[in-house]
Amino acid sequence: MASKMGATDIPDWGYTESGLSFSHSRLPSSEVYAAMFEKSPLFHVDKVKTPTMIMIGNADKRVPPQQGYEYAKALKAREVEVRVLTYPDDNHSLAKTNYEADAFINMFKWFVDHL
Repeated sequence: MASKMGATDIPDWGYTESGLSFSHSRLPSSEVYAAMFEKSPLFHVDKVKTPTMIMIGNADKRVPPQQGYEYAKALKAREVEVRVLTYPDDNHSLAKTNYEADAFINMFKWFVDHL
């Protein structure tokens, strides 16, 4: 959450999910960044053992795509099986029909392979 604060179109979400108060009139302090990091997936990455598939819309304004790649790299470094699917010109919801279809096919295959 902390690493997306300067890039997301919904900075208030990161505060709320971290249990913090948001104000447009102040910049986040080091304490705010620390609190957000403690609630982030990267902080807890050592606990992940389950194979993980990450789908990234490279035009995402909610969650910067770099966060997905960063998380995948951290999982791979811990020898967790990871598959990253990238959708070049779609956003957070993967709203384009061809990408949505591809995502559903890949989700189905992922479950078939891992259950």
